[in-house]
Amino acid sequence: MKKYYKRSFKYLFLFLFFFVCLQFIYVSFMMDTYPNYAFSYALSKGEIPYIDFNLIVPIFSPFLYSLGFIISHSLTFFYLEQAFLLTVLAYILFQLLGRKAWLFLIMILIPFPFKFPYILYPGYNFLCFFLLCLLLLMEKKNVSNRYIGLILGSVFLTKQTIGLLFILMNLVYYRKNLKVFFERFFYSLLPVGIFILYLVFTKSFKAFINLCFLGMLDFEKNNKYFSLFYLGIVIIICLFFLLKYLKGPKNISYYYALAFLSVIFPILDDYHFSLFLVVSGLVFLYNSNIKVKAYLETVFLMIMLLISSSWLFLTSLVIKDIDFYKYKNFSFHIQSRKEKESYDKLITYLGKKDYISLFGVEKNVFMAISNEKDINYYTILNYGNYGFNGTRMMLEKIKREKDKYFVLDSNLSSKLEVAQYMVELKEYIERNSKLVKQIDNYKIYYKK
Repeated sequence: MKKYYKRSFKYLFLFLFFFVCLQFIYVSFMMDTYPNYAFSYALSKGEIPYIDFNLIVPIFSPFLYSLGFIISHSLTFFYLEQAFLLTVLAYILFQLLGRKAWLFLIMILIPFPFKFPYILYPGYNFLCFFLLCLLLLMEKKNVSNRYIGLILGSVFLTKQTIGLLFILMNLVYYRKNLKVFFERFFYSLLPVGIFILYLVFTKSFKAFINLCFLGMLDFEKNNKYFSLFYLGIVIIICLFFLLKYLKGPKNISYYYALAFLSVIFPILDDYHFSLFLVVSGLVFLYNSNIKVKAYLETVFLMIMLLISSSWLFLTSLVIKDIDFYKYKNFSFHIQSRKEKESYDKLITYLGKKDYISLFGVEKNVFMAISNEKDINYYTILNYGNYGFNGTRMMLEKIKREKDKYFVLDSNLSSKLEVAQYMVELKEYIERNSKLVKQIDNYKIYYKK
């Protein structure tokens, strides 16, 4: 009984700890949290993905997170869902790694020099990692190939590129035992088949293919970024794993790590590189002989608290004139007082006008959900998120808009300031619409 209470306390502590980290401590690492929040919000409101809004991955991740929106649409509840998933992930890690899991949990809290806390935040990349950990645990426990196949199908429904590569790696690993592969492959088709029926029923199959597959061509063309330093580290890690695989016991974890390498293409920046490092750290610990003594668990808990509280203290010293403000669905929205005053004046001016905001992703999502508006093709204005030849398609779409107000942010003056922002739409409105009002950095245009 004492052991049960101790274990329960551990996971309760981790749940509360993860929630505080998400909501207050590591907010500078939220990255794609807002668009992922928006997609789940849209699903919960009955919108159809690929038709009503430009989702560029299959539906599993936004669908899973949208389940909690039956209770609340707030970002805080979104973080509570993520804290729960992180706690379940911790349980899986302790089953997979034993007490070595503490080393992994400490690693993902370290914000410098590599930005590991990115993995804490909700979205399809986190869910792919979650499913990878589950797959490794199932492989370790020799779970039925049927169940492993279902999880492989779920990975595909989370991020199509990683899912396809996971299936391909299973083919390579089990090339001498194709019966295992084909059983896994067959059962992976079951969740995929259900998803295809959904696409057919909602008449969104063609839009799905365009956004999730043909759009990769536009995404690669417009979003290329590579750090040679990061690329060098990736090559060293891959060579290290290759050497370990050739010398040590053969297992499929190295194949999964190689498949996850796809996350860095075509953008090898801080975010995607950190995701790859997290997976590499997991596979390293999984295959290592490191021993962790039981009495060190309390020490590791203290280290986790020390790292997170130190980061909170350091960010509070650097960030000035920032506070939390409450809006609809956003109980702790971070703004400066000046930003709040400008935004409140903007909302008052817009009133019930029919408007479209062309801000960066985070501000667009905030403006839509805090005012309980639908998520649409203008909400996530990123290159590569609109299917084949997406920039031209969006320009044609905005040309067809009539009798509308457009709200622009003058701070977004070039591609250099927001790397993925589709600046062509902003420039078109500036050239072809009438400026009717300016409120600080917000410019309101009217298009007849």
